[in-house]
Amino acid sequence: MDILRKKHIRNKRKDEEASDEELRNNEDRRYQAVHTPVPVRPGRPPENASSDVEHSIRRLLLASLTSSRIWRHKSLDSALLDSSRMPTIPPDLFVNSDHVSQWQVATEQASMAVVTVRLCQAAPFDTTGAIATEATGFVVDRERGIILTNRHVACAGPFVGEAVFQNREEISVHTIYRDPVHDFGFLKYSPGDVKYYDVQEIKLSPGSIQVGTDIRIIGNDSGEELSIMSGQVSRVDRNALDFGPMTYNDFNTFYLQAAASSSRGSSGSPVIDIHGRAIGLQASGRNQSGIDFFLPLDRVKRALELIQNGKSVSRGDIQVQFLYKPFDYARNIGLSQETEARFRSQNCKEIGVLVAETVVPEGPGDLAGMIAGDILVTIGDKIVTDFGEMDDIFDNSIGQEVRLLVERDGEGIELVACVEDIHEITPHQYLEIGGAVLHDLSYQLARYYCVPVQGVYVERPWGMLPLEDAGEGVIIESVDDEPTPSLADFIEVVCKIPDRARFSVVYYSLNDINEMHVHIVENERHWTDMNLYTRNDSTGNWDRKTIDLPESRCELEPQTTQFSTSDNSVTHEIMPSLVQVHFYIPWMINGFPVNRRTGTGL
Repeated sequence: MDILRKKHIRNKRKDEEASDEELRNNEDRRYQAVHTPVPVRPGRPPENASSDVEHSIRRLLLASLTSSRIWRHKSLDSALLDSSRMPTIPPDLFVNSDHVSQWQVATEQASMAVVTVRLCQAAPFDTTGAIATEATGFVVDRERGIILTNRHVACAGPFVGEAVFQNREEISVHTIYRDPVHDFGFLKYSPGDVKYYDVQEIKLSPGSIQVGTDIRIIGNDSGEELSIMSGQVSRVDRNALDFGPMTYNDFNTFYLQAAASSSRGSSGSPVIDIHGRAIGLQASGRNQSGIDFFLPLDRVKRALELIQNGKSVSRGDIQVQFLYKPFDYARNIGLSQETEARFRSQNCKEIGVLVAETVVPEGPGDLAGMIAGDILVTIGDKIVTDFGEMDDIFDNSIGQEVRLLVERDGEGIELVACVEDIHEITPHQYLEIGGAVLHDLSYQLARYYCVPVQGVYVERPWGMLPLEDAGEGVIIESVDDEPTPSLADFIEVVCKIPDRARFSVVYYSLNDINEMHVHIVENERHWTDMNLYTRNDSTGNWDRKTIDLPESRCELEPQTTQFSTSDNSVTHEIMPSLVQVHFYIPWMINGFPVNRRTGTGL
């Protein structure tokens, strides 16, 4: 019996030890599944490996705490711990406290420059409706009172806003620059208006970012007063995101990519490194995957330096959208081995080229002979594979001709294009007439729909111009049988039409430029003035000019008609008194949901 008992006890101990071993393995697998450390990349700074160190320490401690000897006891009395079984932890594995404190100093200093931007775009303009929202910005020049934020925050249209510092002090701001293509802009405030806050500024350092760099995003994430999110840069050569039609889209630039899980409200936040320098500008993200995208700061820094020196920011282009494509893709569309070897000899780390994606009709690139699919090789005598290099050449060559070498189907083709000022094809005026809002078609929309940059764009079809039946993106082709290629031409034609006169409007939608629509409208300018608003970046206002109209008026003439007859005497008597009433509301008022109705009157 004693032999059987001892055998039973030995088996029980083996089962318990096996159970303990299985439990330790399960604990380790669960830990690894949730907390798998990020592998060290070649370009990663040595001090950024502290997270891996923390994981190693926690694994060692977990292994010691789940040993069979401790697991079976309910307490962790020190007398029960066998020091000979405890693992030895090397002293160099402990967390680098200097690294942690350096991040604390960097984030605390940078947060003193971050502001919440409360803004309102007072009128719909260039793909953005009248909105009121919040976002983020940060001070980049405290002496001049300059705040950097996104273009879609600085607004292409009339901007009314204020900046709120961390001590809840509010100051008025206005837009002094918004880039016509890239997603950045500058707001300005009067430094003397800040009474109680020690404003700090963040230096821009566009050249210090690389794959593996640890970052912090400081901003107004999800409407919170201040949020600090961490991440690690995974890409530095991503093409700009496509957000779809009828909205603002950046292009012809690289974007940085990292997993930081920011959300709405963080637009315009600074992306800083461990030294507290801004290396990117938060622009957008994907909520489902937690990936964020940041605008590099090379063109931002150039624009800031020009503004600080009192100069205008020159922006040149040939109306061609390029995409960065890898070499394997380029080979499939005609990249020759000789040209690829030329690219690689120029930069051994290069992995791709710039390929023409969209060539705007009647633009400088189209007139030069470029077509979609052309591979850009050189501009002048310089090999170009980087958006920043291309922007730098075009920005300094406005009004000049540049020589382009492209490769098409394996053959080199030389082209000559005239660089155009992008500001001249970006609308800076809008017209209010009869409840509708119109302005010149922007380069943004023309590039997306691949149409010439001309025509009057109906930003808000309303009142006397109910042209929404064609769909989104209405372009007016002609008014009263006269072509209107620009807003100035539209104003000139409408001024000739008497009040209350009817005239034809020929228009089409950007979604289908081949289907023309015709609408007969009545000139109802007696309801409102025709106002032209022009952007003034020096004051931040949109100066209004009321257009003088002739006093001509189309008088209504009495009309005659015939009424239907009925054998019923009552019906016959009532029918001449029945009328059909068509009416519209020239202004949106009292929350009325529609501006046109048809009914019956007696």
